[in-house]
Amino acid sequence: MAPIFTGSRFGFGRSAAGPTGPTVFIEYSATGGTTYTPGNGYKYHMFTFPNSSNFVVSGSESKNVEYLVVAGGGSGGWDRGGGGGAGGLRCNSPNCPAPLRGATFTVSSGTYAVTVGAGGAVAVNDSPYGNPGNPSSFGPITATGGGSDDILDKSKRSGGSGAGAHSADGGPYGLGNSPATSPPQGNNGGTSPTGGNPHTSSGGGGGAGGVGSNGGTSGSNGGPGGAALAVPDFAAPLFPGRPSPWISAVGPTGTYAGGGGGGGHQDLGWVGAGGTGGGAGAGNGGTGGGGAGGNAVNDTGSGGGGGNNIPQGNGGSGGNGVVIIRYLV
Repeated sequence: MAPIFTGSRFGFGRSAAGPTGPTVFIEYSATGGTTYTPGNGYKYHMFTFPNSSNFVVSGSESKNVEYLVVAGGGSGGWDRGGGGGAGGLRCNSPNCPAPLRGATFTVSSGTYAVTVGAGGAVAVNDSPYGNPGNPSSFGPITATGGGSDDILDKSKRSGGSGAGAHSADGGPYGLGNSPATSPPQGNNGGTSPTGGNPHTSSGGGGGAGGVGSNGGTSGSNGGPGGAALAVPDFAAPLFPGRPSPWISAVGPTGTYAGGGGGGGHQDLGWVGAGGTGGGAGAGNGGTGGGGAGGNAVNDTGSGGGGGNNIPQGNGGSGGNGVVIIRYLV
């Protein structure tokens, strides 16, 4: 349902005849981030890492705004590592799919802090195995960073979406929507066969639109990452001039927060390729001896791919998050 407005819209001053004469509506405006007015009736404010700042509203009325808040994605794990979990995704626009769609968000004159989380850095050795993404927020709306595969500290696997399990220990996979929000912000990662069989592959990271797939046995491929989520209200063509990798990743349907592919395993004659990323620029898992996981595209919140092995491959970095706010003009 389209947002309901009273009085004037953002950026306009109007007057209308009231019962005792003209009623003057004070101009209402907002600043912050990079602005776009693509001609679809809305004005957009985009905030990207590291340029977190404030959304500043002036005027005398309260207004409803629509938002997309995506946290940084987690990196893929090192050496047969699980795919990185996507950053948590929260949205409330009409085409944000149920049950993820949040409630109407009303803003009054004032300053609303905006923070954009960085993606998890490349995992390059066994301490740590992976790096979680960082949270993003718009006022009270917070999305949790994506989980990353770390067999030394398995708690790091859980996050906005969870990381895939590492093949060396057979699990546990990372939990999505952790800590829990309502509506939910992400999905679980995929697991790896129990027992740490030396031929197993790792699980894919969870995405905002789906659970990460499981790794397999006997040199099979790493698990694909969980699907990204399409929010057409924030599609790439609405933001002309953005970098081409971002335009391709987000695309005409507005996909964000895909899970990274799990790392494959190459050893003792077995060859397991990395799993594919879950869309929105998520990294693929590493393939071949020493194959590194793919880095996720920035400003998507997608997870990085897990590394392969023999020799040990690095895990790909998670994509930085993004915050976009829009309103009718």
